[in-house]
Amino acid sequence: MKKDKTLVLIDWLGLFFICLFVFFMPISKAAVEILFGLIFVSALIKLLLLPSKNTALNSLFSRKANLALALFFLTLVLSVFFRAEINPTSLRQLITKWAEWILFFYSIQILLDKKRVPLVFGVFLFSSFLVSIDGLYQFVFGTDFLRNKQIVELENFSAITASFDHFNNYSSYLAVVLSLVLGVMFFLKNKMQFFLSGCVVVLLFVNLYLTHSRGAILALAVGIVTFVFLLPQKKIKLSLFLGLSILILSFFIIPQARNVVAEMAARADGGRLLIWKGAIKIFLKSPFFGSGLGTFMVRIQDFGLEPLYAHNCYLQLLAESGIFSFIAFIWFILAILFKSFKKALYSFDLLSNVFLSAFIVILVHSFFDTQLYSLKLSALFWIIASLTLVSAETETETVTVTKIT
Repeated sequence: MKKDKTLVLIDWLGLFFICLFVFFMPISKAAVEILFGLIFVSALIKLLLLPSKNTALNSLFSRKANLALALFFLTLVLSVFFRAEINPTSLRQLITKWAEWILFFYSIQILLDKKRVPLVFGVFLFSSFLVSIDGLYQFVFGTDFLRNKQIVELENFSAITASFDHFNNYSSYLAVVLSLVLGVMFFLKNKMQFFLSGCVVVLLFVNLYLTHSRGAILALAVGIVTFVFLLPQKKIKLSLFLGLSILILSFFIIPQARNVVAEMAARADGGRLLIWKGAIKIFLKSPFFGSGLGTFMVRIQDFGLEPLYAHNCYLQLLAESGIFSFIAFIWFILAILFKSFKKALYSFDLLSNVFLSAFIVILVHSFFDTQLYSLKLSALFWIIASLTLVSAETETETVTVTKIT
């Protein structure tokens, strides 16, 4: 009896830590690191207290995405150790970056079942509202009130960052949260809830507009189109399609918005094509096990380029860890997408569909930015990936590992 009470307590503590993680994710790096530890410890204790540990672990790894992720980590280990001399930077990246996030992904599944995902969604909504207010405050006063960060002044434009280090990072967070809120908003029957959600959407859109991020807008558009495509009701599909069309047209009709579009177009590729070509050259020099985790910014200088991230997560992963790790990671992504799309095409599930669209948003934006190489964006990637997988479970498929009785 005492063991059962302890298990229930740990279960609820784990949920509490996950909610705190989602709330502080856009605000504090220190909180993200501390809460990661608390979530992992909670999951480990819960797993140890479960009466049937082997059944729980078998259930966890019956999910193809989890199996693919385990294989991905194995290929990373080979990438680090299968060379003449072990690079300390690569070893540190393996342990403190990839291993931690993989354990985090597993921990979320141990602590969370589908019935509790709406609570986590609510925390996303509240936290994004606070951060969007912070972004507008920064636009008006030049400094945000959460982290005391300055607005970014560039040659042709000013961009808000809110509590993030860079406006592109902030735009990635906004695009993901917008896809979540937009998907749910049109299904709210309570007028007050619909109105409040609409206010949050407007705030988030204004913030996204003020980041001047092209990649985030493209990613959001792809996510919305995916969500609309999966809707069963033709009328709602038509309404959302018209709404998206009006939004796109507004960027060309409203003078201020038209100026932003012109400014975005003038920035061309932002130097990304040169870095991407360099990333391919790094990969070709060591195609099987890569140049080494965490070495991209050093290797890219061999081709006369500045020490920058690739601004394409897939190319950087390919260059640093080689073809085997790259294939395993793509298998991991496809396993989540296949499971989510399979469920969406057979039966409409609002929660599953909105997280699927959010996951697609972050996957698309990862083609143009550093989602896997920034602490806050890595946290966003892995929490959305885990919630997408958990949300795609049916009642009969819910893994034994989440059960406490």
